Amino acid sequence: MGYCKTLSLLVLFFLSSCSTTEFEYFRAKTLSGAVITPEDLQGKVIVINLWATWCGPCIKEIPQLNALRQKYSENNQVLFLAISDDKPEVIKRFLQRRPFEYIQISDPSLTNQLQSGFANSIPKHIVVNPKGQITFYQEGVPNDLLSLLEHQIQENLEE
Repeated sequence: MGYCKTLSLLVLFFLSSCSTTEFEYFRAKTLSGAVITPEDLQGKVIVINLWATWCGPCIKEIPQLNALRQKYSENNQVLFLAISDDKPEVIKRFLQRRPFEYIQISDPSLTNQLQSGFANSIPKHIVVNPKGQITFYQEGVPNDLLSLLEHQIQENLEE
């Protein structure tokens, strides 16, 4: 087993063995100009993708992430956020060529906050349950990313 996969499994084991890994709710402005507040996030399953327009693995996983987002498009209890430290105009140009259907946020300080305590790498996926606890953390793009995220969403919706 490779170093990255081993590290991911150790982090996942750590998160699952903790009684609570609290998520710090935040306030952010989306690329469309809307403001997301902590109140908008509380009580929902939040699926976060940390990415960048220059990241090959990030770009490769976008179709899978779009399919997942479409599957839950009618469920207002699940929120999909893509957070990047790229400049807004760079992300907007990228999205004209390659749609990415998550809510887009460009915020370097938020990216740093979400990387805190974890390896500083992308892509990264975080799932937060309605109680505000991190229930899933994944670095990189595993072959079964879609099923891993879908399982976490379903499990958190059933709580």
